[in-house]
Amino acid sequence: MKQKACFVAALALVLLAAGYTGAKAQSDPHSIFYASRDVAILRTAAGYPTILKRMDRFYERMVDTLTMYEGTITPRDFYITRLPNGEYDIMCRRRVVMTVTRADARSYHTTPESLARRWMRGFADTIPQVQPLVGPLAARTLR
Repeated sequence: MKQKACFVAALALVLLAAGYTGAKAQSDPHSIFYASRDVAILRTAAGYPTILKRMDRFYERMVDTLTMYEGTITPRDFYITRLPNGEYDIMCRRRVVMTVTRADARSYHTTPESLARRWMRGFADTIPQVQPLVGPLAARTLR
């Protein structure tokens, strides 16, 4: 139990530090930014009270997913699925990471599928930088 708590704490610290550090500045206050890059800029609340609440939900989902799989996520684990209403879910191992709505696509002057693929690549490309260490090296680092 203590090891899992340390893992969760380390993961949260890594995501938090990765989101607020780096040579490049965040381009927009509504961007999902970690590993020194913007991976998505949200322009619509998509059913959430505010865009910032939607961003918080994304970060919660990523922490939950990375914690559940304990550092074994790879970029190949990300994919998109089409919903009956024409919107797309960005998935990571059967867990929803984010939903790309038609309103999101309109704000980018593109299709929901194209935008979902673009954001999915951004999320997947940063996994090696934001995923916590596992195994003996992680145990030594956390001491």
